[in-house]
Amino acid sequence: MTIQEIKGLFRACSPEDEEGLKALMARFSSDERGGVRVQVQRAARQLKALKKERSRTEEMKFYEKKYESAGFLCGIDEAG
Repeated sequence: MTIQEIKGLFRACSPEDEEGLKALMARFSSDERGGVRVQVQRAARQLKALKKERSRTEEMKFYEKKYESAGFLCGIDEAG
């Protein structure tokens, strides 16, 4: 498979598709070509950013979860 074809596979995978990115990383992690290593490293950064963003949004839901049993509708946004 050419580097361009591999790049296409990574590009076709959504940044939010954690399982897809992990599968591509596992498949091509042993490839020694520089262009392929760059794609694997980029996918690793995307996964790290995705994990960080999920953690951030879960923290934002703290009060929503804390008071969900109170019967009130509440939400926290990141305005401003």
